[in-house]
Amino acid sequence: MENRILIDDIIVLDRNLCQKIGIEQAFMLRLISEVAKRGEKVTQKFLSLESENFIKKPITVLNELKKKEIIENLDGEFIISTENLNKLLNEDTEEILELRKISKTVTNKKAEKIEQCVNWIMEELPFQSEILKDAVKEFVKYRIKKGLTEKACKLNAKKIAEYSGNDENYAIAVVEKTVSSGWQSFYDLNFNEKKKLEQNNLQSFSLTKNYEDNELTKKLKERMVVR
Repeated sequence: MENRILIDDIIVLDRNLCQKIGIEQAFMLRLISEVAKRGEKVTQKFLSLESENFIKKPITVLNELKKKEIIENLDGEFIISTENLNKLLNEDTEEILELRKISKTVTNKKAEKIEQCVNWIMEELPFQSEILKDAVKEFVKYRIKKGLTEKACKLNAKKIAEYSGNDENYAIAVVEKTVSSGWQSFYDLNFNEKKKLEQNNLQSFSLTKNYEDNELTKKLKERMVVR
């Protein structure tokens, strides 16, 4: 037990973990894992109430853990980042192994939620290319931290469809602009962006046309008979 710290005869913390991130942050991580293990929602309000007898400023502690990227917000709930936790901790004590096990389960839950949101959006669109799907996935990855319901996904999909009409390249441009700008919703392209996209489409069409013409000429020459 020498590597453990007992708090209030109830919560047991790993000493090495406390030395690395501090007792309050170690306590908050342990609390997140316990709440997740019970299957309850790990919200900021819940964590603040549960930890108020041990931590003076629980929101500050949560923000510090977020800055270190040890935890993140998924659809209004806090989860432990498996990858970043592994980078921080290299000891395989019982406490740390348990944290890793729980964080891995929640990370899988996050991946499933992202895939679900992507599908909700793609189902509402007339385009199904992998390029568009990848762009939508990038949007969902950061947008989900603010909460993303099925209704919100479908409303965002309608915006993409409304702006792009039947032009898939336009739809991709709208999504990529939103991702690069870090926006929480989709907005139409401005005049200059529309002009640039139109020029790119014309160039792409011209290249395709030239290629098709060259291939047709090549085939005709192959079929010609010299008399």
